[in-house]
Amino acid sequence: MTAPPAITHVGVTVTDLDRALRWYGDVLEFEQIGWPVEVQADEGHGGAVAADVFGDRFRRFRQAHLTSANGVAIELFEFLEPSTERRRENFEYWKTGVSHLCLATRGIERLAERIAETGGRQRTSRIWELFPGEPYRACYCEDPDGNIIELYSHSHERTYSNREG
Repeated sequence: MTAPPAITHVGVTVTDLDRALRWYGDVLEFEQIGWPVEVQADEGHGGAVAADVFGDRFRRFRQAHLTSANGVAIELFEFLEPSTERRRENFEYWKTGVSHLCLATRGIERLAERIAETGGRQRTSRIWELFPGEPYRACYCEDPDGNIIELYSHSHERTYSNREG
């Protein structure tokens, strides 16, 4: 392999695809690429692929794609059969799996406020300095479905490169 693989997208399950498209577009300023589609397990090639991915219980979902400033996309899913259920405990950080999505923004305070004003919430009590005396800051938030979104004031590589162990 000549280079490490690139992250192209992250799949996020939501309870209402149309609301989520508006929220991710209006609040996070992600750009929708393509229209929402419905996929059914017993219809066509896409349905066969989805049935293989999601297993025997899967019957149908709606999905749409949005892209961020650096081209990494969010693939939103609203499962219709079985229907999407919001988790009771949405941040079981001690369990395996993807725990959060992190976004870098120069306007961390304003974006955290905007998330809270539009149906999401800021999880952390404040925006924290990651390293005392340095400009790198972060906070944790949630989208309206409780999906965890971390906000960074700087890019990941700028925050962590050339740091002593």
